[in-house]
Amino acid sequence: MKNIILYTTRHGCTEKCINMLQPQLTGNTTIVNLNNQAAPNLDAFDTVILGGSIYAGKTQKALRQFAVEHLDQLLKKRVFLFLCCGTEAFQANFPEQLVQHATMKSVLGAELTIAKLGFFERLIVKVVSKGKGDFSNIHTAVIAEFAQKINEA
Repeated sequence: MKNIILYTTRHGCTEKCINMLQPQLTGNTTIVNLNNQAAPNLDAFDTVILGGSIYAGKTQKALRQFAVEHLDQLLKKRVFLFLCCGTEAFQANFPEQLVQHATMKSVLGAELTIAKLGFFERLIVKVVSKGKGDFSNIHTAVIAEFAQKINEA
């Protein structure tokens, strides 16, 4: 089985989750960061895994745009969706047809490192979190379950 993980990340949480997911997958897995790499032709892959982080309710534009532009091709593949965030937001970030088609959708957790944020992001986080600092809430059990479902597909 050939897998491809297509993702976007802003401060590294998504990439961290992928680095935990990838070793648990059987078969060959190609990893592509859509922020700085072009996606290869999807015809070469059996399973497509799409994921990203959420900021102000949205994933990065590159991920949303990829899902829309390749929707017809994605609907012919086994698709798994994941987000790195505090709450589920699949409908707001992927085409509805793709959300319905996906074999599994998972929230893999969230992480926030204040030092990685820009000035305005830090300001917003301080107000919203009432001064709380860094946190990491990556769900390793959910990542393992996600990998298991991909391997079973």
